[in-house]
Amino acid sequence: FVENACAAYERIVDAMARDALKPVEHLLPNEPRLDFAGFLAARRIRGEAASLTFIGFRAAELLDSGVEGQTAWADMRFATDLVSVLRDREGNIVEGDPRRIKHCAERWTFERDLRQRAPRWLLAATDTDG
Repeated sequence: FVENACAAYERIVDAMARDALKPVEHLLPNEPRLDFAGFLAARRIRGEAASLTFIGFRAAELLDSGVEGQTAWADMRFATDLVSVLRDREGNIVEGDPRRIKHCAERWTFERDLRQRAPRWLLAATDTDG
């Protein structure tokens, strides 16, 4: 599970930076997909463009898990290193530094419908962690 969660994290973060949710839509149920799409639409309206270089994981750990009704859930904490830059429509840096590695910590919750035969975990929620 942890290995697959890490792969999902890296793919979703990269998709958000590239403004290309289509390749990861199968990992996103309605609410997170709509939240991410809204965030990206607002960024496009502001004329901002992101670039991201994923360096790697400092840590990835399963914090908690359980079952509620027909839904299994798992909370993961990801600590990553990345280079992230946000530029305005003129190319000026709004946020980040292309020469500095940023340490990021996030808590992501994955869920799975136990009635489904395939063990397909979907991203249910994200939050900063530190």
